[in-house]
Amino acid sequence: MKAHTKNRALIIGFSLAVVSPIYVSHAESLGEALVSGTASANVRYRIEDVDQANLSEDSFASTLRTRLGYKTKAYKGVSFFVGIDDVTSIGNANYLTPSSGPVGTPIGPKNAGHPVIADPLESDLNELYVSYTGEKTTATIGRQRIIRANSRFVGNVGWRQHEQTYEGISIKSDIIEDFSIFAAYLTKRHTITFTDIDQDTTLFDVEYKGFDSAVLSAYYYDIQVDNTTTQWQNFGARLTGKLNKFGYIVEYAQQDNQAGETPHYTLLEGTYGFAGVALTAGMETLGNDKTTSFATPLATLHKFNGWADVFLATPTQGLQDTYVKVAGKLADINLQAVYHTFDSDTQSIDFGNELNVSATKKINDHLSLGAKYADYSAGDARSNKVSTDKLWLWADASF
Repeated sequence: MKAHTKNRALIIGFSLAVVSPIYVSHAESLGEALVSGTASANVRYRIEDVDQANLSEDSFASTLRTRLGYKTKAYKGVSFFVGIDDVTSIGNANYLTPSSGPVGTPIGPKNAGHPVIADPLESDLNELYVSYTGEKTTATIGRQRIIRANSRFVGNVGWRQHEQTYEGISIKSDIIEDFSIFAAYLTKRHTITFTDIDQDTTLFDVEYKGFDSAVLSAYYYDIQVDNTTTQWQNFGARLTGKLNKFGYIVEYAQQDNQAGETPHYTLLEGTYGFAGVALTAGMETLGNDKTTSFATPLATLHKFNGWADVFLATPTQGLQDTYVKVAGKLADINLQAVYHTFDSDTQSIDFGNELNVSATKKINDHLSLGAKYADYSAGDARSNKVSTDKLWLWADASF
Protein backbone atom coordinates (compact mmCIF):
# COMPACT_ATOMS: atom_id res chain seq x y z
CA MET A 1 0.00 0.00 0.00
CA LYS A 2 2.94 2.33 0.70
CA ALA A 3 4.04 1.99 -2.90
CA HIS A 4 0.63 3.10 -4.13
CA THR A 5 0.62 6.07 -1.73
CA LYS A 6 4.00 7.07 -3.17
CA ASN A 7 2.67 6.66 -6.74
CA ARG A 8 -0.32 8.87 -5.93
CA ALA A 9 1.93 11.57 -4.45
CA LEU A 10 4.22 11.48 -7.48
CA ILE A 11 1.32 11.86 -9.93
CA ILE A 12 -0.27 14.72 -7.98
CA GLY A 13 3.14 16.41 -7.81
CA PHE A 14 3.64 15.88 -11.54
CA SER A 15 0.22 17.42 -12.18
CA LEU A 16 1.04 20.52 -10.19
CA ALA A 17 4.41 20.85 -11.90
CA VAL A 18 3.31 20.67 -15.54
CA VAL A 19 -0.10 22.40 -15.43
CA SER A 20 1.09 25.94 -15.90
CA PRO A 21 -1.04 28.98 -15.00
CA ILE A 22 -1.18 29.92 -18.68
CA TYR A 23 -4.67 29.33 -20.07
CA VAL A 24 -7.16 30.64 -22.57
CA SER A 25 -10.23 31.92 -20.74
CA HIS A 26 -13.31 31.39 -22.88
CA ALA A 27 -15.95 32.66 -20.45
CA GLU A 28 -15.73 36.04 -18.77
CA SER A 29 -17.59 34.92 -15.64
CA LEU A 30 -18.47 31.75 -13.79
CA GLY A 31 -22.14 32.33 -14.53
CA GLU A 32 -21.46 32.57 -18.27
CA ALA A 33 -19.42 29.36 -18.11
CA LEU A 34 -22.25 27.45 -16.46
CA VAL A 35 -25.05 28.55 -18.79
CA SER A 36 -23.11 28.79 -22.08
CA GLY A 37 -21.84 25.24 -22.20
CA THR A 38 -22.46 22.51 -24.76
CA ALA A 39 -25.07 19.77 -24.47
CA SER A 40 -24.57 16.42 -26.20
CA ALA A 41 -26.73 13.40 -26.89
CA ASN A 42 -26.07 9.97 -28.33
CA VAL A 43 -28.61 7.24 -28.99
CA ARG A 44 -27.61 3.71 -30.01
CA TYR A 45 -30.18 1.05 -30.80
CA ARG A 46 -28.76 -2.46 -31.15
CA ILE A 47 -29.95 -5.99 -31.78
CA GLU A 48 -27.69 -8.80 -30.56
CA ASP A 49 -28.33 -12.49 -31.18
CA VAL A 50 -26.20 -15.24 -29.60
CA ASP A 51 -26.18 -18.98 -30.35
CA GLN A 52 -23.96 -21.01 -28.01
CA ALA A 53 -23.51 -24.72 -28.76
CA ASN A 54 -23.80 -26.00 -25.17
CA LEU A 55 -27.12 -24.22 -24.49
CA SER A 56 -30.50 -25.15 -25.94
CA GLU A 57 -31.76 -21.57 -25.85
CA ASP A 58 -30.43 -18.62 -27.86
CA SER A 59 -30.21 -15.10 -26.48
CA PHE A 60 -31.77 -12.08 -28.14
CA ALA A 61 -31.33 -8.50 -26.95
CA SER A 62 -32.99 -5.42 -28.40
CA THR A 63 -31.58 -2.50 -26.41
CA LEU A 64 -31.54 1.27 -26.63
CA ARG A 65 -28.67 3.19 -25.05
CA THR A 66 -29.26 6.88 -24.41
CA ARG A 67 -26.28 8.99 -23.37
CA LEU A 68 -26.73 12.64 -22.39
CA GLY A 69 -23.98 15.06 -21.45
CA TYR A 70 -23.30 18.69 -20.62
CA LYS A 71 -19.93 20.45 -20.61
CA THR A 72 -19.58 23.97 -19.27
CA LYS A 73 -17.66 26.64 -21.06
CA ALA A 74 -14.11 27.01 -19.74
CA TYR A 75 -13.60 29.67 -17.08
CA LYS A 76 -9.98 30.47 -16.20
CA GLY A 77 -9.07 27.15 -17.73
CA VAL A 78 -11.55 25.15 -15.67
CA SER A 79 -14.55 23.26 -17.11
CA PHE A 80 -17.05 20.74 -15.76
CA PHE A 81 -18.67 17.76 -17.48
CA VAL A 82 -21.50 15.45 -16.48
CA GLY A 83 -22.83 12.54 -18.53
CA ILE A 84 -25.46 9.89 -17.85
CA ASP A 85 -26.33 6.55 -19.48
CA ASP A 86 -29.64 4.74 -19.69
CA VAL A 87 -29.97 1.25 -21.19
CA THR A 88 -33.49 0.01 -21.78
CA SER A 89 -35.03 -2.92 -23.62
CA ILE A 90 -37.19 -2.50 -26.72
CA GLY A 91 -39.47 -5.53 -26.53
CA ASN A 92 -38.67 -8.68 -24.56
CA ALA A 93 -35.27 -9.00 -22.88
CA ASN A 94 -34.59 -12.63 -23.73
CA TYR A 95 -31.02 -13.00 -22.48
CA LEU A 96 -28.82 -13.45 -19.42
CA THR A 97 -26.69 -10.66 -17.99
CA PRO A 98 -23.27 -11.56 -16.55
CA SER A 99 -22.51 -11.73 -12.86
CA SER A 100 -21.47 -8.36 -11.53
CA GLY A 101 -17.94 -9.30 -10.53
CA PRO A 102 -16.31 -9.11 -7.10
CA VAL A 103 -19.09 -7.06 -5.50
CA GLY A 104 -22.85 -6.65 -5.81
CA THR A 105 -25.41 -8.83 -7.53
CA PRO A 106 -26.44 -9.28 -11.19
CA ILE A 107 -28.90 -6.74 -12.55
CA GLY A 108 -31.01 -6.72 -15.67
CA PRO A 109 -32.34 -9.82 -17.49
CA LYS A 110 -31.61 -13.10 -15.65
CA ASN A 111 -32.85 -15.74 -18.06
CA ALA A 112 -31.07 -18.89 -16.91
CA GLY A 113 -30.11 -21.30 -19.67
CA HIS A 114 -29.48 -18.50 -22.17
CA PRO A 115 -26.07 -17.19 -23.32
CA VAL A 116 -24.72 -14.05 -21.66
CA ILE A 117 -25.16 -10.64 -23.28
CA ALA A 118 -23.31 -8.01 -21.23
CA ASP A 119 -25.87 -5.21 -21.47
CA PRO A 120 -27.78 -4.90 -18.16
CA LEU A 121 -30.84 -2.66 -18.17
CA GLU A 122 -30.07 0.24 -15.85
CA SER A 123 -29.37 3.98 -15.56
CA ASP A 124 -26.24 5.53 -14.08
CA LEU A 125 -23.66 8.26 -14.31
CA ASN A 126 -21.26 7.83 -17.18
CA GLU A 127 -18.79 10.63 -16.49
CA LEU A 128 -18.54 13.37 -13.86
CA TYR A 129 -15.35 15.39 -13.77
CA VAL A 130 -13.64 18.76 -13.50
CA SER A 131 -10.78 19.52 -15.88
CA TYR A 132 -8.17 22.24 -16.01
CA THR A 133 -6.39 23.08 -19.26
CA GLY A 134 -3.11 24.95 -19.19
CA GLU A 135 -0.43 25.28 -21.85
CA LYS A 136 -0.51 21.98 -23.82
CA THR A 137 -1.60 20.21 -20.63
CA THR A 138 -4.93 19.02 -19.24
CA ALA A 139 -5.59 17.67 -15.75
CA THR A 140 -8.87 15.86 -14.98
CA ILE A 141 -10.32 14.89 -11.62
CA GLY A 142 -13.39 12.68 -11.20
CA ARG A 143 -15.14 9.90 -13.09
CA GLN A 144 -13.74 9.82 -16.61
CA ARG A 145 -13.21 7.83 -19.79
CA ILE A 146 -9.60 6.66 -20.26
CA ILE A 147 -8.25 4.96 -23.38
CA ARG A 148 -4.54 4.35 -23.75
CA ALA A 149 -2.95 3.51 -27.12
CA ASN A 150 -5.00 0.78 -28.83
CA SER A 151 -6.90 0.01 -25.57
CA ARG A 152 -5.15 -3.37 -25.15
CA PHE A 153 -4.14 -2.49 -21.59
CA VAL A 154 -6.51 0.34 -20.65
CA GLY A 155 -9.81 1.05 -22.40
CA ASN A 156 -13.46 1.98 -22.03
CA VAL A 157 -15.11 -1.15 -23.52
CA GLY A 158 -17.10 1.25 -25.70
CA TRP A 159 -18.68 -1.62 -27.64
CA ARG A 160 -21.02 -2.44 -24.75
CA GLN A 161 -24.01 -0.19 -24.20
CA HIS A 162 -22.68 1.10 -20.86
CA GLU A 163 -18.98 1.84 -21.11
CA GLN A 164 -16.24 1.33 -18.52
CA THR A 165 -15.02 4.48 -16.75
CA TYR A 166 -12.55 5.28 -13.98
CA GLU A 167 -12.46 7.48 -10.90
CA GLY A 168 -9.35 9.43 -10.01
CA ILE A 169 -6.94 12.03 -11.34
CA SER A 170 -5.26 12.02 -14.75
CA ILE A 171 -3.01 14.36 -16.65
CA LYS A 172 -2.01 14.62 -20.31
CA SER A 173 0.82 16.87 -21.38
CA ASP A 174 2.57 17.73 -24.66
CA ILE A 175 4.58 20.52 -23.07
CA ILE A 176 7.91 18.84 -23.92
CA GLU A 177 8.63 18.93 -27.64
CA ASP A 178 8.15 15.57 -29.42
CA PHE A 179 6.89 13.92 -26.23
CA SER A 180 3.38 13.12 -25.06
CA ILE A 181 3.09 12.20 -21.36
CA PHE A 182 0.15 10.63 -19.55
CA ALA A 183 -0.17 9.80 -15.86
CA ALA A 184 -3.11 8.78 -13.69
CA TYR A 185 -3.90 7.55 -10.21
CA LEU A 186 -7.27 5.77 -10.10
CA THR A 187 -9.20 4.54 -7.08
CA LYS A 188 -12.28 2.95 -8.65
CA ARG A 189 -13.40 1.21 -11.84
CA HIS A 190 -17.03 1.52 -12.97
CA THR A 191 -17.76 -1.55 -15.06
CA ILE A 192 -20.01 -2.26 -18.04
CA THR A 193 -22.40 -4.13 -15.71
CA PHE A 194 -23.12 -0.99 -13.63
CA THR A 195 -20.97 -2.18 -10.71
CA ASP A 196 -17.95 -0.62 -9.01
CA ILE A 197 -14.58 -2.15 -8.16
CA ASP A 198 -12.28 -0.38 -5.69
CA GLN A 199 -8.68 -0.52 -6.80
CA ASP A 200 -5.37 1.32 -6.57
CA THR A 201 -4.20 1.85 -10.14
CA THR A 202 -1.21 3.82 -11.35
CA LEU A 203 -0.89 4.50 -15.07
CA PHE A 204 2.10 6.15 -16.70
CA ASP A 205 3.11 6.21 -20.34
CA VAL A 206 5.31 8.32 -22.60
CA GLU A 207 5.22 8.66 -26.40
CA TYR A 208 8.13 9.95 -28.44
CA LYS A 209 7.08 11.43 -31.79
CA GLY A 210 10.41 12.80 -33.00
CA PHE A 211 10.92 10.14 -35.68
CA ASP A 212 9.84 10.90 -39.26
CA SER A 213 7.53 7.90 -39.64
CA ALA A 214 7.33 6.09 -36.29
CA VAL A 215 6.13 6.56 -32.72
CA LEU A 216 7.88 4.90 -29.79
CA SER A 217 6.09 4.54 -26.46
CA ALA A 218 6.88 3.05 -23.07
CA TYR A 219 4.46 2.34 -20.26
CA TYR A 220 4.08 1.27 -16.65
CA TYR A 221 0.61 0.17 -15.51
CA ASP A 222 0.18 -1.04 -11.91
CA ILE A 223 -3.26 -2.44 -11.01
CA GLN A 224 -4.21 -3.65 -7.53
CA VAL A 225 -7.74 -4.62 -6.47
CA ASP A 226 -8.53 -3.41 -2.96
CA ASN A 227 -9.03 -5.94 -0.15
CA THR A 228 -7.51 -8.74 -2.27
CA THR A 229 -4.05 -9.97 -3.18
CA THR A 230 -4.82 -9.47 -6.89
CA GLN A 231 -2.18 -7.29 -8.55
CA TRP A 232 -0.67 -6.85 -12.00
CA GLN A 233 2.39 -4.70 -12.73
CA ASN A 234 3.03 -4.15 -16.43
CA PHE A 235 6.20 -2.78 -18.02
CA GLY A 236 6.25 -2.48 -21.77
CA ALA A 237 7.26 -0.70 -24.98
CA ARG A 238 5.51 -0.26 -28.32
CA LEU A 239 6.76 0.87 -31.74
CA THR A 240 4.34 1.81 -34.52
CA GLY A 241 5.40 3.12 -37.90
CA LYS A 242 4.99 3.22 -41.63
CA LEU A 243 7.36 2.64 -44.53
CA ASN A 244 5.75 3.68 -47.80
CA LYS A 245 2.68 1.42 -48.08
CA PHE A 246 3.73 -0.86 -45.25
CA GLY A 247 2.70 -0.22 -41.65
CA TYR A 248 3.92 -2.14 -38.64
CA ILE A 249 3.47 -2.59 -34.88
CA VAL A 250 5.98 -4.23 -32.55
CA GLU A 251 5.19 -4.49 -28.83
CA TYR A 252 6.58 -6.29 -25.82
CA ALA A 253 5.54 -6.26 -22.15
CA GLN A 254 6.30 -8.13 -18.96
CA GLN A 255 3.77 -8.60 -16.18
CA ASP A 256 4.62 -9.19 -12.51
CA ASN A 257 1.65 -10.67 -10.66
CA GLN A 258 0.62 -11.62 -7.14
CA ALA A 259 1.82 -15.19 -7.65
CA GLY A 260 5.38 -13.96 -8.15
CA GLU A 261 5.30 -15.06 -11.79
CA THR A 262 6.20 -13.02 -14.89
CA PRO A 263 4.23 -13.90 -18.04
CA HIS A 264 5.13 -11.93 -21.17
CA TYR A 265 3.16 -10.23 -23.95
CA THR A 266 4.23 -9.80 -27.57
CA LEU A 267 2.57 -8.30 -30.64
CA LEU A 268 3.88 -8.39 -34.20
CA GLU A 269 1.67 -6.89 -36.91
CA GLY A 270 2.16 -5.71 -40.48
CA THR A 271 -0.25 -3.96 -42.84
CA TYR A 272 0.07 -3.39 -46.58
CA GLY A 273 -2.22 -0.92 -48.33
CA PHE A 274 -3.04 -0.74 -52.00
CA ALA A 275 -5.97 0.49 -54.15
CA GLY A 276 -8.03 1.40 -51.09
CA VAL A 277 -7.58 -2.03 -49.50
CA ALA A 278 -5.57 -2.82 -46.36
CA LEU A 279 -4.19 -6.33 -45.79
CA THR A 280 -3.03 -7.11 -42.25
CA ALA A 281 -1.31 -10.12 -40.73
CA GLY A 282 -0.30 -10.43 -37.11
CA MET A 283 0.45 -12.57 -34.10
CA GLU A 284 -0.42 -11.64 -30.53
CA THR A 285 0.79 -13.77 -27.63
CA LEU A 286 -0.40 -13.53 -24.04
CA GLY A 287 2.17 -15.77 -22.43
CA ASN A 288 2.09 -18.34 -19.65
CA ASP A 289 4.46 -18.59 -16.70
CA LYS A 290 3.98 -21.70 -14.55
CA THR A 291 0.45 -21.32 -13.08
CA THR A 292 -0.65 -17.94 -14.49
CA SER A 293 -1.01 -16.17 -17.82
CA PHE A 294 -0.79 -12.58 -19.01
CA ALA A 295 -3.98 -10.65 -18.11
CA THR A 296 -5.30 -7.26 -19.24
CA PRO A 297 -8.29 -6.64 -16.93
CA LEU A 298 -8.77 -2.97 -17.90
CA ALA A 299 -8.68 -3.55 -21.67
CA THR A 300 -11.41 -3.15 -24.25
CA LEU A 301 -11.36 -6.93 -24.55
CA HIS A 302 -14.03 -7.20 -27.26
CA LYS A 303 -11.58 -5.58 -29.68
CA PHE A 304 -9.07 -8.41 -29.34
CA ASN A 305 -8.97 -12.20 -29.89
CA GLY A 306 -12.26 -12.38 -31.78
CA TRP A 307 -15.59 -10.60 -31.44
CA ALA A 308 -17.34 -13.67 -30.03
CA ASP A 309 -15.69 -12.75 -26.69
CA VAL A 310 -14.59 -16.32 -25.97
CA PHE A 311 -11.24 -15.17 -24.59
CA LEU A 312 -12.23 -12.34 -22.25
CA ALA A 313 -10.06 -14.14 -19.69
CA THR A 314 -6.71 -15.47 -20.89
CA PRO A 315 -6.50 -19.28 -20.57
CA THR A 316 -4.05 -20.45 -17.90
CA GLN A 317 -1.92 -22.01 -20.67
CA GLY A 318 -1.63 -18.60 -22.37
CA LEU A 319 -3.02 -17.63 -25.78
CA GLN A 320 -1.46 -17.20 -29.21
CA ASP A 321 -3.71 -15.44 -31.70
CA THR A 322 -2.55 -15.57 -35.33
CA TYR A 323 -4.78 -13.47 -37.59
CA VAL A 324 -5.23 -12.04 -41.05
CA LYS A 325 -7.49 -9.11 -41.88
CA VAL A 326 -8.70 -7.40 -45.03
CA ALA A 327 -10.44 -4.01 -44.90
CA GLY A 328 -11.71 -1.66 -47.55
CA LYS A 329 -14.62 0.41 -48.78
CA LEU A 330 -17.30 -0.36 -51.35
CA ALA A 331 -20.05 2.15 -52.26
CA ASP A 332 -19.12 4.19 -49.15
CA ILE A 333 -19.62 1.12 -46.95
CA ASN A 334 -16.66 0.19 -44.72
CA LEU A 335 -16.07 -3.55 -44.98
CA GLN A 336 -13.83 -5.75 -42.83
CA ALA A 337 -13.12 -9.47 -42.49
CA VAL A 338 -10.79 -11.08 -39.94
CA TYR A 339 -9.78 -14.72 -39.49
CA HIS A 340 -8.18 -15.91 -36.24
CA THR A 341 -6.51 -19.17 -35.28
CA PHE A 342 -6.05 -19.69 -31.55
CA ASP A 343 -3.45 -21.86 -29.83
CA SER A 344 -2.08 -22.08 -26.31
CA ASP A 345 1.29 -20.60 -25.43
CA THR A 346 2.22 -23.86 -23.65
CA GLN A 347 0.92 -27.47 -23.73
CA SER A 348 0.08 -27.34 -27.51
CA ILE A 349 -3.68 -26.89 -27.13
CA ASP A 350 -5.79 -26.05 -30.18
CA PHE A 351 -8.18 -23.32 -28.98
CA GLY A 352 -10.08 -23.17 -32.28
CA ASN A 353 -10.64 -20.49 -34.89
CA GLU A 354 -12.96 -17.58 -35.57
CA LEU A 355 -14.26 -15.59 -38.53
CA ASN A 356 -15.36 -11.97 -38.04
CA VAL A 357 -17.03 -9.78 -40.68
CA SER A 358 -18.47 -6.28 -40.41
CA ALA A 359 -20.04 -3.53 -42.50
CA THR A 360 -20.59 0.06 -41.39
CA LYS A 361 -22.09 3.01 -43.21
CA LYS A 362 -22.01 6.69 -42.27
CA ILE A 363 -25.30 8.19 -43.44
CA ASN A 364 -24.46 11.77 -42.44
CA ASP A 365 -22.68 13.69 -39.69
CA HIS A 366 -25.22 12.46 -37.14
CA LEU A 367 -26.26 8.93 -38.14
CA SER A 368 -24.39 5.69 -38.84
CA LEU A 369 -25.51 2.08 -39.37
CA GLY A 370 -23.66 -1.16 -38.79
CA ALA A 371 -23.77 -4.95 -38.94
CA LYS A 372 -21.29 -7.44 -37.49
CA TYR A 373 -21.01 -11.22 -37.28
CA ALA A 374 -18.72 -13.56 -35.31
CA ASP A 375 -18.42 -17.32 -35.86
CA TYR A 376 -16.19 -19.10 -33.33
CA SER A 377 -15.44 -22.81 -33.77
CA ALA A 378 -14.05 -24.58 -30.72
CA GLY A 379 -10.79 -26.53 -30.87
CA ASP A 380 -9.87 -29.80 -29.18
CA ALA A 381 -11.45 -31.10 -25.99
CA ARG A 382 -8.67 -29.70 -23.78
CA SER A 383 -9.60 -26.17 -24.80
CA ASN A 384 -12.81 -26.26 -22.72
CA LYS A 385 -14.34 -23.81 -25.18
CA VAL A 386 -17.78 -23.83 -26.85
CA SER A 387 -18.62 -22.95 -30.46
CA THR A 388 -20.48 -19.64 -30.55
CA ASP A 389 -22.16 -17.47 -33.19
CA LYS A 390 -23.05 -13.81 -32.62
CA LEU A 391 -24.83 -11.28 -34.82
CA TRP A 392 -25.28 -7.53 -34.25
CA LEU A 393 -27.27 -4.86 -36.09
CA TRP A 394 -27.25 -1.26 -34.91
CA ALA A 395 -28.00 2.38 -35.58
CA ASP A 396 -26.06 5.17 -33.86
CA ALA A 397 -27.14 8.81 -33.76
CA SER A 398 -25.25 11.71 -32.17
CA PHE A 399 -26.37 15.30 -31.69
